[in-house]
This record gives sequence, C-alpha cells and structure tokens, in this order.
Amino acid sequence: MSCLLLVALVRSVAAQQGAEALEGAMAEGERRLQAGDVRGAETRYRAALFEGWLLRGTLARIEQQRDAARAAYDKAAAFAIAPEQRRELGAAYVACGDGARAVDILQPLAKDLPGTCRCGACW
Repeated sequence: MSCLLLVALVRSVAAQQGAEALEGAMAEGERRLQAGDVRGAETRYRAALFEGWLLRGTLARIEQQRDAARAAYDKAAAFAIAPEQRRELGAAYVACGDGARAVDILQPLAKDLPGTCRCGACW
C-alpha cells in the first residue's frame, strides 16, 4: 500500500469518527433544547464544539500541518471540561509533538488517580 493511500485511509477513518462524535453531540443538544433542558443543551453543544475543533486539529495533524493542528487543539481546550475530553486532548497534543502542553492538560487529572500522592510536590 502506498504511503499516500495509507494517509488517505487514516484521514478518512479519523474524519468519520470525529464527524460521528460531532453529529451525536449536536443531535443530543438539539433533543435537550427541544425538551426545554437549556443547561443540558448547552453542555452538549459545548461538547460539539470540542469535537469539531478536535477533528479539525486531527485532520491538520495528519496532513502534517502542526501549527494549524495546535491552533485547533488550543481552541478545543476551551471546551474540554470532562476528564475524558481532557485525556483525548492530551493525547492529541502528544501526537502533535507538544508534550509540554499535554502535561499541562493531563497533570491536573493525575491527582484523581487511585494511589496517586496528593501532596502536589511529587509531580
């Protein structure tokens, strides 16, 4: 398989997964809004913004546009509230070669892990 074909395949899979997550968050936001749950709708729309920026960054990273990827990940960070979103974002920064930013994103999550020292000086 040629390198270009492999890149196209990876990009296609990433786009499909990201688009599905984005579409699901948008649909759930709309359902909650129609049900009168404004706060729940806002939460899901924030998740949709996170998924959209994460997808944009992933596609830019696959195309080796690291500055564009980092910029998109930085925008996604504004909407990453849930721990699983922060873990995804940390992994995205690692994949983009920005380990320092990944540490900044992931370090606050470490104190919630079982068996982790909570003194703050250990890490």
